[in-house]
Amino acid sequence: MAHRPGAMIYAEFDPVTLSIKEVSGRILNVCMNTKKDVTKDFEKTVATWTHQVKFDGEVAFAHGMGRIDVHPITEQQIYSYVDQGTDKRYATMTPGFRPKTRVRTITSYKGQGGKMFVSRKHPRKGIQARNFSLTIRERHEKKFRTAIKKAVRDGIKFNKLKTVTIS
Repeated sequence: MAHRPGAMIYAEFDPVTLSIKEVSGRILNVCMNTKKDVTKDFEKTVATWTHQVKFDGEVAFAHGMGRIDVHPITEQQIYSYVDQGTDKRYATMTPGFRPKTRVRTITSYKGQGGKMFVSRKHPRKGIQARNFSLTIRERHEKKFRTAIKKAVRDGIKFNKLKTVTIS
């Protein structure tokens, strides 16, 4: 069985910095903003789908690691099939069928046609993996890590300014 689709993004930092309240707050803001951006990208991948997929995310940071995990919530496995691809498929599509999504593209198009019938007796070539999860993770990973580093740096600078006393 394939793994659950979604994007998990990590950034490592010195766990000692979490003891500084200003740094923790800045890291949390970066995580929340990135989670929002990642979720928006996932929503773009299903914008034109008849079956709407909702996305949920978690933000956590502790022990020297910031983590964002955004994943689809759906009763149907179609998102996993489209994201990760399949070896074979049992659906026969109408003539002139055009899928609503493209490989490594974070958007959803109008598409054309649909499912004509399903038969397990005549498997067809599988669904080509669109790699939404991978593409979205790659799109946000570097920016996330850079923002985390900046949050830590700025938080420490801010904290040092607060502790300076003038006699």
